[in-house]
Amino acid sequence: MLERGRDIAEHVLNAEDRDGRHVALGVAMAVGVGLLGALAATRGGQAIDRRRLARGGDAEVVEAPKGLTSAAAPLILSVSTLSALRIWNAPSGRGRTRALGLWVGLQALNALAMALHPRRLGQQMAAALLTAGLTTAYAHEAGKLDTRAGGIAFPRWGRVGLSNLMKDVSNRSD
Repeated sequence: MLERGRDIAEHVLNAEDRDGRHVALGVAMAVGVGLLGALAATRGGQAIDRRRLARGGDAEVVEAPKGLTSAAAPLILSVSTLSALRIWNAPSGRGRTRALGLWVGLQALNALAMALHPRRLGQQMAAALLTAGLTTAYAHEAGKLDTRAGGIAFPRWGRVGLSNLMKDVSNRSD
């Protein structure tokens, strides 16, 4: 049973030919980048007074800033992080370095957006477009190295790529 779980993890993480220490270092890197981003996001977070945002002014809800755990979860548990782990386990080279650099930039942008918490529609749209653009650039670079990693990370098809990967894992274990 342990061997089957290891086979599944190797397939999902693209780690069939990698040493366990290399894979563990990649997981530590992904979690570390996520925690750094979450720390930056929570340091910049301020309580949001929804009274000023409500048009009628009768809503008296103040939203507290997010804690480290709730800020870290979206950064660490995203499909782009799974994709980055697959890229981490790809053969070394300039393409891998470029893709991982774009992923780190994406994580930094997401942390910045969480820290600044844009309130105006224009700011929200700018943050969303920047994130979508950087995610697309990352998915393109990742797809050059590993088509599954690119498919998982692509904004529109990420769920399809992830479900295809899970279906492939299911078929392998039968």
